Amino acid sequence: MLDIDEYIQVMQPQKKQLRQILTDFQHNPNMSLYGGRIAATNFFFGAKGRKGGLPKSPILVEEYTWRAPNEDIERQECIVRPTKIDLYAVHKSFTQKMYIAEEIRLSHYKKPQNGVYHSQNQNQVVDTSMRDQFSDKIKAQMKIKQLNDTERLG
Repeated sequence: MLDIDEYIQVMQPQKKQLRQILTDFQHNPNMSLYGGRIAATNFFFGAKGRKGGLPKSPILVEEYTWRAPNEDIERQECIVRPTKIDLYAVHKSFTQKMYIAEEIRLSHYKKPQNGVYHSQNQNQVVDTSMRDQFSDKIKAQMKIKQLNDTERLG
């Protein structure tokens, strides 16, 4: 289960989409020992340094392109079959084994206006992959919504 500030990102969308990655995982005989459980590594994104205030852009992925250099190994989000879960708690599902997927990651924007969460503003790197992958799609959807709202009200 994802929070509102977390997004699953396919790392090479030109090669495979999420649906194909999950289908491949499901049908791979070597993956049966993971019991249908995939973990996405967590990367925190945010502003460079401590910024505060409102963002300039209404599109989160355009505004916050700084991230911690390494994944947060304490937090992962899981894609699971509910029947394979022994116990679930926020940010953890307790299972026997979990496949760590390199094809996907969790892009996490926790209080991004305050900087990159848990990084102490050190060694941050620029990562525009979310912006490059989704910005135009988000803008197109915002334009469609605006046109629909105008027609409805007009």
